[in-house]
Amino acid sequence: MKIAIIGAGKWGQALYHAYSQDNDVVIHSRAVKKIENFVSLDEALHHKYLVMAIPAQFVREWMEENFVDYGQSILVAAKGIETSTGAFLNEVYGEYVGADRLAFISGPSFAAEVQKSLPTALKISSANETLAQIYADALPKFIKGYVSDDVVGAEVSGAYKNVIAIAGGVCDGLGLGNNARAALISRGLVEMTRFGEAFGA
Repeated sequence: MKIAIIGAGKWGQALYHAYSQDNDVVIHSRAVKKIENFVSLDEALHHKYLVMAIPAQFVREWMEENFVDYGQSILVAAKGIETSTGAFLNEVYGEYVGADRLAFISGPSFAAEVQKSLPTALKISSANETLAQIYADALPKFIKGYVSDDVVGAEVSGAYKNVIAIAGGVCDGLGLGNNARAALISRGLVEMTRFGEAFGA
């Protein structure tokens, strides 16, 4: 596959490393970086398959100022909720691209370990499961890609787990012990499920 990664932060570079194993991949970011196969935005946007590694709070601005629709498919490699509107990223990107051309990648994963080609599992969610499978099949052997049509569930979980992680850190900081942290994580997962269901996951 010919893939363009847009965004060269830690996660963007990790996905560039991963997808480059078996595909023809280029990368672009707003700041020019000394990375092999770094290209202009125009060249990147003319690729059929894009991976957008742009932080959630900058997506709308970036799309307004830079995106040109050539019929590309997009894999969204960010998570979070737009603070100014409360919109999920599928809603933000959905203002510019149809849902059938959007897919969303989620962990559990750490960029540094992907860069080292360590075993990883990722989920790719899309209303278009064929598209999700295309992006999953392009992953290298050290990443197991799972496919789902539950975009909202993936987005809610990706954002909500950060809340649980911070609360877990508070438990540790207060010296409350492993029992408290385990209870917080276990009940947090239940609450995450309820939160997701409320949004239609």
